[in-house]
Amino acid sequence: MDFLPAAMFAAGLASGLHCVGMCGGIVTAFDARGGSRRFAVIPVRQAPAWGRRLAFNAGRISTYAAAGAAAGLLGGAAYAAGALPAQVALNVAANIMLVLIGLYLAGAGRVLGRLEELGAPLWRRLQPLAARLLPARTPAQAYAAGLVWGWLPCAMVYAALAAA
Repeated sequence: MDFLPAAMFAAGLASGLHCVGMCGGIVTAFDARGGSRRFAVIPVRQAPAWGRRLAFNAGRISTYAAAGAAAGLLGGAAYAAGALPAQVALNVAANIMLVLIGLYLAGAGRVLGRLEELGAPLWRRLQPLAARLLPARTPAQAYAAGLVWGWLPCAMVYAALAAA
């Protein structure tokens, strides 16, 4: 019996508090209008906050799904090519990542923090674009921001991609 799907589901539930702490400020930025409203000459019209928040998270989930599909396609191609040693290595890596997630969430492991540094060069290029998309005034802007913010380096995402 393969326990990996159940373990990844449990890791997703356990990492919820981590995600609130790390991404909560980003989502809060959607309600920021920049500057004081009392000095605004032209009123800023915004879509309802709940619609923007849903669109932002849909954008992030779209990015995660695309990255997961690419990782799964790579793993599937390795399997189809008969690269059994590569499949075994990836399976071992995914299980090691689950252990590291547990240590990371318990505050006992810093290995995943170092892993997040691998995504830093890409994020440095995307961060100015992400900043320009905030504050998101429409669901379309929020979705676009979510697509970009989905590339924010995150050990939890990297662990799920290793499993994919």
